[in-house]
Amino acid sequence: MKLSKYAALIGVTGGLLGGWLSQPRPVQALTTQATVKLTRKAEIAPVAPVEKLPDKINTTGSKGNLTIDAVSDLKYQTQVIDQAITLAPTSTAIAVQVSDRRAQPDGWELTVQPSGLRQGSHELQSQLDWPTTGDLKTVATNVSRPPQQVSPGKLLNQRANPLLAAKAGQGIETWALVMTTKTDPVTLQLPAQKLVAGHYRGTLTWKLVSAPTN
Repeated sequence: MKLSKYAALIGVTGGLLGGWLSQPRPVQALTTQATVKLTRKAEIAPVAPVEKLPDKINTTGSKGNLTIDAVSDLKYQTQVIDQAITLAPTSTAIAVQVSDRRAQPDGWELTVQPSGLRQGSHELQSQLDWPTTGDLKTVATNVSRPPQQVSPGKLLNQRANPLLAAKAGQGIETWALVMTTKTDPVTLQLPAQKLVAGHYRGTLTWKLVSAPTN
């Protein structure tokens, strides 16, 4: 009985050995390379607004890898003021759009600096309130994480106030911050004050800086 079992085992082993010997064996092996070279366009065209607003938006025509593409003006209606008042923009929405098309998106920050409102030598006491509840819009094919809304709420005049911040890997490609007047208005706060009637004007200075944010 032991002998027959041993013979059966040898028979199976021999069959496996014969099968292995009958397999084709390589006589030579080589490794070759596959390569591709990717280049960026020498000149990157301006980016059109990704969100169509019912109101006019100013396109900047900026070309490059990190740009402010478009931004709205802020306009408020004529008002007789004899007490503190809060005004909403006359436009349906305002927006600002940023594009980051760098090969190494290390982060960026968008700030805005209000000048205050003046008519000649007369300055209006005023403050803009910018909420952090706006809508962030992008193109359908963009899968990057959005930038963060970091407005302090009340914007200080003559000071660069942060609005959007992107850490490394965030805010890639094109992002538009849309502030809808009905739901997320950028309001103008006017305290009670002694006024000279007239048309008061001011500026908003926008800056986009390339800097990692914590």
